[in-house]
Amino acid sequence: MKMLYEQMKQIANKAYEVLQKYHRDIKADAMPLFPKGACMPASILLGTYLLEQGFKNVNIAIGQESDSTQTHVWIIWNNDIVIDLTYNQFFPDFDGPYIGAPTAFHKNYSDNFSSSKAECYYYDEGEKAHSKFKELMDRAV
Repeated sequence: MKMLYEQMKQIANKAYEVLQKYHRDIKADAMPLFPKGACMPASILLGTYLLEQGFKNVNIAIGQESDSTQTHVWIIWNNDIVIDLTYNQFFPDFDGPYIGAPTAFHKNYSDNFSSSKAECYYYDEGEKAHSKFKELMDRAV
C-alpha cells in the first residue's frame, strides 16, 4: 500500500507541475486561471488519469462550505486520502498539491458533500482537454 501511495503522490505532483506549466494549453473550463477556480477540471483530469493508470477507489468530492455558497472540488482516494491540486488557491503559501488526510478546510465543506467516481467529462471540449492532459503527463519527466 505504501508503494502505491508513493506512486500516486508522484503522479499527483507531476500533474500539478504539468498544470502549472501548460494550463493555458488545456482547453477546459476555468483551466486558464489555474489554480484559481480550476478545482473541478483539475480534479476530473487527474482522477480520470489515475483510473487509467490502474488506481482503484478514485472519487471526486464536491463540497459546499457550510456557511456560504462557496464550493470546492478535490479527489478522495481509498476513502481517506485527499488529493487537492488547487489547495493553494486558498492557501497561497502552500506549495504544490495537498495530499494527505482531510484537513479542517476540507471538513468545512462536508455539510453539503457528494462524491462520485472520477470520470472525465466526455463532451467535445472535455475529451480534448483530457487527451491533451494525458499527452502532457505521458511525456513529462
